[in-house]
Amino acid sequence: MYIVDSKTMHRLDEQLIKQQRVSSLDLMKRAASGVKDYIDEHHTKLVRILIVCGVGNNGGDGFALASLLKEDGYVNVTLFTLANENQLTSDARFYALRCAQLNIPCFHQLHELEGLLKNSEQCVDALFGTGLSRGIHGDYAQVIHQINASKLPCISIDMPSGIHSDTGACMGCAIHADVTISFACYKQGQLLGEGRRYCGHLKIVDIGIPHEMIAKEEHAILLTEDKTRQLLPKRFEQSHKGSYGKVLAIGGSRSMHGAITLCAKAMLRSGVGTLTLFVPKSIGMLLAMKLEECMLIEADDENGMFAQGALSLLKEKIGDYDLIVIGNGMGRTKASEALVAYVLQQDTPCILDADALWSCAKYRELIKRRQAPLIVTPHPKEFSYLTSKSTAEIKADPFKAVREFTSCYPNVTLVYKDYVSIIATDKKCYVNCIGNNALAKGGSGDVLCGIISGLYAQSKQAIEAAGAGVYVHAKCADELLQVKMQTVFYQVISSLPYPRYIKLYANAYTLYMFPTNH
Repeated sequence: MYIVDSKTMHRLDEQLIKQQRVSSLDLMKRAASGVKDYIDEHHTKLVRILIVCGVGNNGGDGFALASLLKEDGYVNVTLFTLANENQLTSDARFYALRCAQLNIPCFHQLHELEGLLKNSEQCVDALFGTGLSRGIHGDYAQVIHQINASKLPCISIDMPSGIHSDTGACMGCAIHADVTISFACYKQGQLLGEGRRYCGHLKIVDIGIPHEMIAKEEHAILLTEDKTRQLLPKRFEQSHKGSYGKVLAIGGSRSMHGAITLCAKAMLRSGVGTLTLFVPKSIGMLLAMKLEECMLIEADDENGMFAQGALSLLKEKIGDYDLIVIGNGMGRTKASEALVAYVLQQDTPCILDADALWSCAKYRELIKRRQAPLIVTPHPKEFSYLTSKSTAEIKADPFKAVREFTSCYPNVTLVYKDYVSIIATDKKCYVNCIGNNALAKGGSGDVLCGIISGLYAQSKQAIEAAGAGVYVHAKCADELLQVKMQTVFYQVISSLPYPRYIKLYANAYTLYMFPTNH
């Protein structure tokens, strides 16, 4: 499924009107029909529906919806708008007049809204759509507050009114929607910031924009299980360890030997062919006991971290690898900076993670000059080292920060890690929205780095390995959470003094509520 910003969506609407000879009125009717289909699925024609409309095309969608409902036999449709007829856009005015012809009641006074909400069973929010760019104040803020206070089930058309469609920011106040029905594509703001929470359940409605038309515009693709299956590397019956990549992982220190261990284990479980660890001598024996499958190169260390002599050894041993992974648990020292700089100057594909990203603030020109594939995996703070932007700026509009970065570094694949992860190059962009807060712990990033590394070693495709790795990592967290919930529920039921037949029913209910796919 495609993800676009508001400008792209506006261009798509215009192209559909011009190239497909679809009138703007018909496009508005298509949008309204999509919302009506949802209402048809969930309500009878006796339901009391209040549609709250603004002055623009989003309001026009609301007026069009009211007319379609009335024409189809819905008997309790009511409109509320603060606008008079002269304030409406031409298309919105057309459908507002159609509603008047159908004798649909329309109220305009703010003091009437509370009573209308009390007398309704379903609210439809058609106040502001994707074009909102300034804060909401005054009477419109009062309308939003009253709708939220009513606790009525609310359907928002395209965007919850008050949410910025590009950043997900709340523009003063916003509708808490139970369902948001979006047209043609996901909007960035539905997945980011407060938008994700305010949208409720997201449903995409087809309004006839061809997929080829969307694909030509700047867009991102939402990662799904089906999409991820397409990105995963293929393994063949007639193959050997050399078929699946030869990786050198540089990292670790006495105080953070777990980071390189987690990364290595994830790499091995993700299918890498052979893995060599380049680590400080002080942790060599420890890793040898924990990671029997790995080969080891032990470098000079100082206080448990790489010493300056480690660079000379790396130059001797760097060899013929398919991928170099650097950063996990190696600390921040002059020696580690030198190792990162040397790796960046090689023609070998590379993944920079963790402490290696800290070093990159000094080596942006090396990154820009690289021709070999490079994957970087920053969280927002680490991304600030690469961009000169503050963490707050990045989190305020991550899509913008990602686009600016990838346009400057065309040979880099960026994995921006947050509650919504963005995986991008200057040509492709994937977005991951699954996962849960169980991943908010030390070591999660090292495991992700290992998964991506293992997949890249097999496929030699950077954006594909990164996208699939992020989704698989998040999916594992969701699967494990389901298993944990099922186990806890079962233990609670089993401990209670219920008759046997009730426990059997509870066990069946557990499997139904918490299914797992092993």
